[in-house]
Amino acid sequence: MSSMRFLGHSTVLLDLDGTHLITDPILRSHIPGLIHRHPLRDQTIVDAVQSVLISHTHHDHLDIPSLRRLPRNALVLGPVGSAGLLRRNHIDVREMRPSDGCQVGNIRVVATLAKHLGYRVPYGPFASIGFVLEGSLRIYFAGDTAVFPEMRKLGPIDLALLPVSGWGPVVTPGHMWPRQAVDALHLIQPSAAIPIHWGSLVPIGLHVREWSYLHRPPHEFAEIARQELPDVAVTVLEPGETLEL
Repeated sequence: MSSMRFLGHSTVLLDLDGTHLITDPILRSHIPGLIHRHPLRDQTIVDAVQSVLISHTHHDHLDIPSLRRLPRNALVLGPVGSAGLLRRNHIDVREMRPSDGCQVGNIRVVATLAKHLGYRVPYGPFASIGFVLEGSLRIYFAGDTAVFPEMRKLGPIDLALLPVSGWGPVVTPGHMWPRQAVDALHLIQPSAAIPIHWGSLVPIGLHVREWSYLHRPPHEFAEIARQELPDVAVTVLEPGETLEL
């Protein structure tokens, strides 16, 4: 049995065909400028991770202290330009370009195109990628991206993990709101979809209140998708919830 556990923001713990992976791990209560509303409480749930998928180097997707909480022998896969940053912090990484692939346990991981500028101060702009996991299911993890026409070529996709918001009340170019995420669904045509990248990270100062942008986007995405693409099974997972695949 395969499963996924949504840990908040863009962090997803995947067990696919007995292979354990985690995406863009943010596991602690604070990262620069942001508070995590749902930090990892049970360290043991990540102890079996075999590979870490890093979509880009923004602080809300690549956090060095969070990476150090994962098994030291886990294979880290990241975009071109991430090696210098990670190796300065004594973390090895295999850089990947779109269409590059490698075997991890029982599945194949293939990097995909992403339309997002992965700038990280003070090091400069780095590439961004997504990933398709190929096993008994094909799972697309978009990372951060705008909609792009080549999404049509990703399929067939059984499950799409799509960003629907950000860590603030507005999102900049290279991201998707619910409407754009549904536009991506039209291109990808997956069997199922789960909204990610919402509700967990909040700028310091805004964390003292409950804002609609923290919980509304995934439900808006689900509502639009059910109207326009009723054959796509959309599930909204709250941070910490698990779905059997």
